[in-house]
Amino acid sequence: MDDNCLNLRRFVRQSLNVLSQPRNDAEVTSTLTCLLHLASGKYHKQYCQQLAHFDIDQDNFLFAVVEFHKNHYVNVLEFLVDRFTVEWMSLLPKRENGVKLLNQIFIKGPPDLVLIVLGQSISDPGVSYRLNKCIDLLEQLLLLHIEDILWNQCQLLRDDPLRQLWPDIIKFLATIPDRVTAKQEKETSLFFYPIQYVPYLCQAIYKCLQKVHDRIQLDQSCSVEFLSQLVGKLATTGYKEILWGTLLPPIENHLYSDAIWCRVCERWISQIPDRCLESVIVPLIEQASWYGIVGKFLGDSVLNNQKLRFLLMNKLLLVRHYQQSKIPQNILGYLSNSPRTKHLLIQTLHTLIEVWGDSSVLKHTSYEKHFYLSRAIIVCLAFIEDTDKARLKNELLPKLMTALQCHLESALPKIRHLGMVVAECLTSTLDPDGEELKFNADILGFFTFGGCSAQLASTKVATKYDTDEDLKQLKQLLIKPVNPGTSYTERELPEKLGTDQGNSAPEQVAGINTETKEIEELDSDDDLEPYDMSEDVKMTKFKTPVYLRDCMEGLISSDEPERVETCIQTAESLVYKHPANAIEIAVEFTKVLLHLQDNYAMQGFSSSRHKAMVALACVAPQMVAEYLGKEFYARNYNIRQRIDILEVLSAAAQKLTNPSGNIVSGTSKSSEMLIHEVTREKTEPDSWREIVDKRIEAKTRRFSKGRLAAASVESENKFAPVAGYFFFPLLQVFDR
Repeated sequence: MDDNCLNLRRFVRQSLNVLSQPRNDAEVTSTLTCLLHLASGKYHKQYCQQLAHFDIDQDNFLFAVVEFHKNHYVNVLEFLVDRFTVEWMSLLPKRENGVKLLNQIFIKGPPDLVLIVLGQSISDPGVSYRLNKCIDLLEQLLLLHIEDILWNQCQLLRDDPLRQLWPDIIKFLATIPDRVTAKQEKETSLFFYPIQYVPYLCQAIYKCLQKVHDRIQLDQSCSVEFLSQLVGKLATTGYKEILWGTLLPPIENHLYSDAIWCRVCERWISQIPDRCLESVIVPLIEQASWYGIVGKFLGDSVLNNQKLRFLLMNKLLLVRHYQQSKIPQNILGYLSNSPRTKHLLIQTLHTLIEVWGDSSVLKHTSYEKHFYLSRAIIVCLAFIEDTDKARLKNELLPKLMTALQCHLESALPKIRHLGMVVAECLTSTLDPDGEELKFNADILGFFTFGGCSAQLASTKVATKYDTDEDLKQLKQLLIKPVNPGTSYTERELPEKLGTDQGNSAPEQVAGINTETKEIEELDSDDDLEPYDMSEDVKMTKFKTPVYLRDCMEGLISSDEPERVETCIQTAESLVYKHPANAIEIAVEFTKVLLHLQDNYAMQGFSSSRHKAMVALACVAPQMVAEYLGKEFYARNYNIRQRIDILEVLSAAAQKLTNPSGNIVSGTSKSSEMLIHEVTREKTEPDSWREIVDKRIEAKTRRFSKGRLAAASVESENKFAPVAGYFFFPLLQVFDR
């Protein structure tokens, strides 16, 4: 062992001795500061004087940091956790913020190591001050560094020894809500509730996938194996619905147009452990909007993964049954979507017809399960290509005749009707130019179609049926699902509303009005005075933001419509109210507003967004105008966003040139202050001569009087110094 390692070990031993019984405040503060700089990896000569006594200077500081993280950091953290008592914490220096330095040692170090130490500490039995302290530190760590924890694991090489920590890290990340709530019960922080914590963790997973995508674009190596294991653990823990509800919508938008995203997601799902595969795949199939999305995630994994093949082709189709028709559509559509997996679709269709037509299965399964099998067969037919129909006709029609005989001999009318509809759909699909099969009469003896015959019971079997909801649903499944696109729900809702409103006939409206009047005459409460609700304020569960950063964070969290609406309505006033703070985050806030979309059809959304961007351009004209000018020619912007940029720059320029504009920048006065000063000058006379002149003017009679011009208020033109920033960035690449 070299001298540097020995010196570091001596320093750590002395530091622990000092902290075990704190006496001298200066010595404790110096020790905590040195440990903090070793944990964070930042050297500061003024605060690291104690390290110099152990020959640890700026030259060998980086080596000391690596050695400290590798061999000493976990021991130091465990030592500090063992000292978390009320008595020991009270001995730390208060003036020098000893508790704050102690907390920073946990927060600034390698977050994955801190997570393991704190995760093990909250597993101890009993509730104590140490437990609450560790949970508080754990909450701060996850709020600040959960994305760093995940991304650090994605960058580890295959032979890196730190991979041995993966089981512990995954276990703690996936089970922290259960562990903390089991300890603190009603005192648990809201952050550790699953409805808060799991979406927060999923957002970090999505950001890491985005970083992996960016690394691949730069031809750099990266791994998603850790994310695969983490998602599998989250799904088996019971958070699969929240998991895909958070991850699927943003990822779907990328899969439609980005091949690298498809490659990342396929690799991500294919590396999920087999024991977790069912918990991950089933909710994915349930929530995917289209079978093509399932194909983007799974790729050709069904060819290589036997468990996935058994899950899709047997367990989800033959063993289980679901109310949603989207599940068999997504499974069978995925099998038909690739030439390499198309043979599996035909194999599945053969198996489904054999099970569907088995007399023993027909007797011992419920109607719901049999109806699900019938739907799966019809969905298969929807995905069969024309080139395979001739071959399948000769293979499947003999099986169909046997299966149809079992259904027509059933004592249950619903089962007989299912057999008829499936037979009609199958024959019309496989032999569209042949004889049309219709069940509209009683049949006795033999049933013949396409050269195949089936002997029925010796008694008459009624084969005429009336179409009900189940049979209508079966026939509708013959239509292949269409790609809904990224804005399916946003596009379909206004069309439905417009149709409903446009089809209301005047006669119907008149009839409704007449009935309403009659009801009002019969049940009138004229003697009751209505409450005055003119000053009522709309109440929401979200408070109006007071600070600009809170407002900006509220706009980013687009999954909460009421919060977004509250923040967008108050953004303009907050910018003018806090100009100094607005200048600090002007560009960042403008970027958020520029990319913000009206996903919830809010009233006045476009106007409020435009006013907020204009306010930022008036408060920080140079920064915002430069940013918008550069973004105008950037890629991945639609025409609407480019028009928004021009409108914001134009409106901001007009406001800056208008002397009475409502602009607050630095020490400039607002328009309300200017109006107040002008009004005071008009109402408060400056001298006795003005009083005399007013009295003379009041008693003087004039036959004609010229037009009096209002006194103009002089104001600085704030657009002149920044005019170039509004013009030249837009003109830079105009000719290219």
